[in-house]
Amino acid sequence: MSRALKVGALFAPPRRRWPEGAAFAYFSGGYELLLRFESPTAAEIAAVERGPASLGALLYGAALLVVYRFGAPAAPEGTRDPIAWSDVPNHVGLVLEAQRELPPRDEDQAVLRIVLVDASTGIIRALRVVLLAPGFTAYLCDALHQQAAEPFAARDFERDVAEAEAAMDCEAMSRASPVLTWLAEKLPGARARGES
Repeated sequence: MSRALKVGALFAPPRRRWPEGAAFAYFSGGYELLLRFESPTAAEIAAVERGPASLGALLYGAALLVVYRFGAPAAPEGTRDPIAWSDVPNHVGLVLEAQRELPPRDEDQAVLRIVLVDASTGIIRALRVVLLAPGFTAYLCDALHQQAAEPFAARDFERDVAEAEAAMDCEAMSRASPVLTWLAEKLPGARARGES
């Protein structure tokens, strides 16, 4: 997570095309939630930059399921979220070995960088940096250390993801999550647009 990113720049030069989806991982210095949307709407960009957001995590067998949603800034109660509850499966074994690190166990509040990339161009459309609540930070740290203690088996991970997604929709995952946090504030000093 140490590389600087900027809205309007390519996420990973020279790459200009990404599959739609999401990724969540820990890198040196914090966590990253990468959202890759085909031609993101203005509402989705605003929601990631400054809208109220919720984040949950659930360890299901070998899989860490991170669930998230982003609401519209200053939207009236009952307004549909521009980014509804979604999940992104994670396992420490999915990170390239050269980039793989585990979060420190003594960290009180971890940093989360949220990046919205236009999948059709590779260009960063929104950035947001937040501090995670202490309980959420501890849960993620424990889950990743628990995963790292066992050899990674892609088949077990894929089976657990499939079982969890068959048993629960993303909103149900958020309710089942032992930790849920709200991301209302940016990290002090961070800008929604520009470098992080």
